[in-house]
Amino acid sequence: MRRLLGFLLATAVVVAGAVWLADRPGEVTIRWQGWRVDTTVPVLLAALVLVLLVLSAIGRLGRLVLGAPGRFFGARRAARTRKGYVALSDGLAAVASGDSRAAARLARKADKLLHDRSVTGLLTVQAAQMTGDA
Repeated sequence: MRRLLGFLLATAVVVAGAVWLADRPGEVTIRWQGWRVDTTVPVLLAALVLVLLVLSAIGRLGRLVLGAPGRFFGARRAARTRKGYVALSDGLAAVASGDSRAAARLARKADKLLHDRSVTGLLTVQAAQMTGDA
């Protein structure tokens, strides 16, 4: 409801501004480096809005391009972590079912993927106990 009211208010302000400009016609002359541009105020404002929109689009495209490596490596890190937790949970299931070889293999895999010994330590110790290494 607030968004609708905000939209309606913004539309009313734009329409009021357009009516105000239409009631007060004027001309603008720009002289720069030997050039002379004659136009009306509404055309100048429309050109200014267009330039701002283009600059905004270029800025967004720049942020998209410059942020792509961070998003890419963040997604890779998240996928690696997800695979590590899957290996950890599968390893704990292997320990519960008594499969010592699978538990040891999955403990190594989880340890490699997660890089956090506190998370994978329990699985590693239980797998070592099952194989008789502890």
